[in-house]
Formats: sequence, C-alpha cells, structure tokens
Amino acid sequence: MQLLYRGKLSRPTCQQKLSASVSSDLKALYKSVIIIIIIIIIILIIIIINKIMKILQEDVILIKNLYLSKQYGARRLLSELPDKGWKL
Repeated sequence: MQLLYRGKLSRPTCQQKLSASVSSDLKALYKSVIIIIIIIIIILIIIIINKIMKILQEDVILIKNLYLSKQYGARRLLSELPDKGWKL
C-alpha cells in the first residue's frame, strides 16, 4: 500500500496502517450491527403479523364451507361465531 504525497509515492507509516486496520474493523463491526438490527426488525414484524393474523387454516376452511353451503356473508359469520374475536 503506497500513498501519493505531493506527487511522490511514499510508504504508509505504522500509524496510518493502524488507522486503516481500525477503520476496517469498525466497518466490519458496523456491518454486523446493522445485520443484527435488520434481523431484530424482521423478527418483530413477524411477531406483529402473527398477532394480527388471527385467522387460522381451520378458520379459512370453515369460512369457505359456510359461504359455499349456506351463503354466509361477513356479518353473518361475525354474529354466528362471536368467540373467534374477528372484526369487520
């Protein structure tokens, strides 16, 4: 690694090498911290989506069956199944 100083090539000093290695270590640390933060955000989004999505696969089958066989609409389903906690 050579530096250009006033038109002349010069060798980097020990302090310049140290600062270059420290800055590369900091960059690696920042990258790992950013990756960890992104993973935490993704996990939180998944948790929030799971709390919002209260309809399970069995509920989907029930809704489809009641709609096709008895023509139940959304309001009728809510009145017939109040224990599910669904909202319109």
